[in-house]
Amino acid sequence: LPICASAGTVLQIPVARARTDEILAALKERSWPLFAASRLKGTDGEEDVPSCRAAIVFGNEGAGVSPDFLKVASPLSVKISESVESLNVAAAAAILLSKSYEQRTTKP
Repeated sequence: LPICASAGTVLQIPVARARTDEILAALKERSWPLFAASRLKGTDGEEDVPSCRAAIVFGNEGAGVSPDFLKVASPLSVKISESVESLNVAAAAAILLSKSYEQRTTKP
C-alpha cells in the first residue's frame, strides 16, 4: 500500500482481504447497505451517496466492479459531463467518499 502517498492515513483505516461471499455475509450481518461505484448509467449521480455506515465497492479502471457485487449492490456514480467517458477510479473514490463523509457529519 502507498503509505507515503496517503501521509500515513492508510495505517488508520481497517483493511482486510476476503472472498466476495465473506464480504457479503459480513455486510448482511451488520445490516450495512452495499453500493457499487460504476461508470454505467443507472443513478443520477453523487446525491445518492450513503449518509449512513455503508460499503462502497470500487472496481479497477479496466474491468470495473465484479459482476458478483453488481448483482446485489445499489449503483452509485459521479455526475460528469456527457463529453467525459469516465473518471480515474481514485478521483471517483475521492469524490464519492468525501460526499458520503459530508452527509454523515453535517448537521441539518
